[in-house]
Amino acid sequence: MKGSCEDSWQTTLESGLVEAFHFHYPTYWEPELNAHLQHCSRDGKQDQWNSSATLTMPLKLLSEGQEMTVNIPASGDTNLELKLHTNTCSEHLDVRLGVDLCGKEKSFLHKRQQLVAAALKNALQLEDDLLDHEVPVVAIMALGGGCRAMAGLYGQLSGLKKLDLLDCITYISGASGSAWAMSNLYEDANWSRKELERPINDAKKQMTKNKTSTFSLEHLMDYQRKLSQRSKESISTSFNDLQAVALENILHDKVRDFKLSDQQKAVNQGQNPLPLYFALNVKENQMSTLDFNALWSNTLAANLLDVWNNLSHTDESWQQLIQSKIRNTERNCVPPESSTSLGTSWMYPDGLRLSMLRDTLTHCPLHHPVPNFLKGFQMHKDYCQESQFSMWKDCQLDQSPNRLTPSEDDICLVDPAYFINTSCPPLLRQERKVDIIFSFDYSLDRPFQVSFTMSC
Repeated sequence: MKGSCEDSWQTTLESGLVEAFHFHYPTYWEPELNAHLQHCSRDGKQDQWNSSATLTMPLKLLSEGQEMTVNIPASGDTNLELKLHTNTCSEHLDVRLGVDLCGKEKSFLHKRQQLVAAALKNALQLEDDLLDHEVPVVAIMALGGGCRAMAGLYGQLSGLKKLDLLDCITYISGASGSAWAMSNLYEDANWSRKELERPINDAKKQMTKNKTSTFSLEHLMDYQRKLSQRSKESISTSFNDLQAVALENILHDKVRDFKLSDQQKAVNQGQNPLPLYFALNVKENQMSTLDFNALWSNTLAANLLDVWNNLSHTDESWQQLIQSKIRNTERNCVPPESSTSLGTSWMYPDGLRLSMLRDTLTHCPLHHPVPNFLKGFQMHKDYCQESQFSMWKDCQLDQSPNRLTPSEDDICLVDPAYFINTSCPPLLRQERKVDIIFSFDYSLDRPFQVSFTMSC
């Protein structure tokens, strides 16, 4: 059975023998079961000239839980009887295939909804309790921006807390600096029940301290020991790990042993909004385009890339000066009817010096290769036509350089702030049914700007 976990089974059949085979496969692949009888001579050797594939069975013909009997002629008047039936797999699987929310998130949403309903009733001074379908799903989308984003998110969450509105939030998504604040908060299982002065004061203390020792010889040797220990534990390391260790020293004076799985206790009763941390999987050999990457991180302040982006900003006054350097990438492009699109322009530098400057500012080594847990996974041939699948018209996923990565040994994860500086994709999943999104923007040209979006 091609596409199944087991792929094939072989056995030597004897008269009266009863043997069972099990195959695990995704139902939407609609695989076929192929049975092949191979006759053997008296000495046990296979007879290549006396064999035949005697059964091809599309498994979509089988009804779940019902048994079907198929007879295969073996020799003369002897038949091989196969009894086939399918069941939904009840085992705990390492990878869940599907677009629906997992059971734990559904349980969280049920618990969180009760808390949100009570908070909205109090905030809006309602007399009656809200019904389940009247409780909106409100989300915060926090953008990246280094320590500026971390400090901004702390302040805005503190403001929501003082207004008794923090319990109205169901999801918080973050990237880069805003994710630093989230990871700090969720070390406390009941952080949203408390005032945020303590984490804010801790962050203020770390940001105002002298950081010249971060890359001292003593600390560099300590970083090397930590990375060497990871290598001994067969954990892949990269330049991104060095940055993470240095950043931990800046933000916490040490490397904390706190994992994402440890944050489950902060949401198991629905007591805090569900945190969504956003990372991007990109092609490692496509890492130097102006549209996406940046070496010069604004971890602590403004950076050279911010200046470059401001210079290449496409407002009307600037476009008048560089009109000859702008190409409309969509002028001759006919989008598919089912796609969503945005107008796109590309400003390209003229000359060797500007090209070298662009490459210097936009080359990004801060990617982290991790083992591809979906290696060998093949999507259904018609996945693009599924109603729940969407793609931009400039992203043909099965063509270079956007080709999907089921055959790659590693996947390449990067901070999305280097690419698109948003954390919205997890919130836009249709299954989460988000009604209102508050966007907290910490970009250099519009720091601390707040906007919101409502869906109907």
